[in-house]
Amino acid sequence: RSHEGLRRMVCRSIEVENFRNIAHATVSFSDGVNVLYGQNAQGKTNLLEAVSLASVGRSFRGAKEADMIAFGQEYASVGVDYRRDGKEKEQNITMRLFRTRKRVVEQNKVRLSRMSEMIGQYRTVLFCPEHLSIVKEGPALRRNFLDVAISQLRPLYLSTLQRYNKVLAERNKLLKDAARDMRTFRNTIEFWSAQLADGASVIARMRAEYLSGISGHVKDCFKDMTGGREE
Repeated sequence: RSHEGLRRMVCRSIEVENFRNIAHATVSFSDGVNVLYGQNAQGKTNLLEAVSLASVGRSFRGAKEADMIAFGQEYASVGVDYRRDGKEKEQNITMRLFRTRKRVVEQNKVRLSRMSEMIGQYRTVLFCPEHLSIVKEGPALRRNFLDVAISQLRPLYLSTLQRYNKVLAERNKLLKDAARDMRTFRNTIEFWSAQLADGASVIARMRAEYLSGISGHVKDCFKDMTGGREE
């Protein structure tokens, strides 16, 4: 399975409108290394945020959708043309954000009914200074990092994670209301606990598989960084 995540995927171009401080821009990329440069506050990081948004459906800065819409505008749009798996035919993902209604996502001009249908179609790997918190801070950030990475590779993981979070919310509500409604608690707690355990086991197994798959690459990188002196 690990080779699936290593297939080449190239972002060919991106078009954004009313996205943060970018009124309108179309940027084309080469197949190799691309460098964005310019003065402060010109929108370099905002453009990278847009590239990532079209991949995982949320801001890597943790911003709300309304925060990504330019001041005084009612909508923002991000469209990415990309190539995947060595195929020459370009694909497209377009996302439109609105202040007063739900976002709209299209793949190749076909509207998607759920965000989960988009995840994994156009894969990105992001590294930014904020990611140092994955090492420095608590385990919740590390779990979130794994969730984003694995969801792009394994649709089953994303659906299991979404279901797990719903079950967890229901079980927490049941525990909160137990003193007021002990009968419902006794009749349903075993069901919700079993559902929670089933989802947790799948999530834990997939996380372990992912970590096992990348551990060799991490060891090679670390050995190269330290000249072979450390593992």
